[in-house]
Amino acid sequence: MTSNVAEDVAVASPRRAEQLTIPRLAALLVIWVLLIAVPYWLPLLGGYTALAGRVLVFGLAAMGLNLLLGFTGVLSFGHAAYFGLGAYGAGLTLRYLAHSTPLAVLNGTLLGGLVGTLFGLLIVRRRGVYFAMCTIAFGQLWYYLAYSWNDFTGGFDGLRDFQRAPISVGPWTIDITAGGNEFYFFLLAIFGAAVALLGLLIRSPFGHTLRAIRENERRARFLAIPVERQIWLSFSLSCFFTALAGTLYALLNNFADPLALH
Repeated sequence: MTSNVAEDVAVASPRRAEQLTIPRLAALLVIWVLLIAVPYWLPLLGGYTALAGRVLVFGLAAMGLNLLLGFTGVLSFGHAAYFGLGAYGAGLTLRYLAHSTPLAVLNGTLLGGLVGTLFGLLIVRRRGVYFAMCTIAFGQLWYYLAYSWNDFTGGFDGLRDFQRAPISVGPWTIDITAGGNEFYFFLLAIFGAAVALLGLLIRSPFGHTLRAIRENERRARFLAIPVERQIWLSFSLSCFFTALAGTLYALLNNFADPLALH
């Protein structure tokens, strides 16, 4: 009798999984069709493409934070610092280093991500309010630096005098300087790649260990999960994704200001 029940469950499980998967796939397909068609239907509702770009940028920043808060259960009040560092990294690259959009995105993402990675090593053993207060203090440090370094960052007026550059892909050149549909699809491509990568991380064994830590950290330790290392990796990856959103924010506005760090 027990074996019959087990067989019934084994047969029913794939059907149940299929029933759950098909509606989700249909919903995802509808969402992505709507996102791709935004430049064509949003103006009919009185909106504009740049507004949709802002939604993608802040949505990516929220997903970066959610990797740490939603899936690991660790709260950071200073995550805007890495968003702002990504914006300043991209802006400073375009203004002082090279007029290259891919290089600006790379440098901004690395700046915010690596700073967050190093800072995570210092606070990974803190929990609760102590962890949150450390992130606030660290974020305020970068805000004060950007606010007071007028000659380099522009101070409270922000970093100006830079502009995103066209992207060359082999013999083709994508002109994203005008800020029209081309730039929106550029943002959407990066957003889609980031969503896919986050999805893979969440469904990987690494993602399952993060959820185990969130649900019961003590039990996760008993299961030989290296809790501090996994939290540090989650914090680091979260900072990288948030910094990537910050670089796109700077490219969207051709501007970076200290309030992005605050």
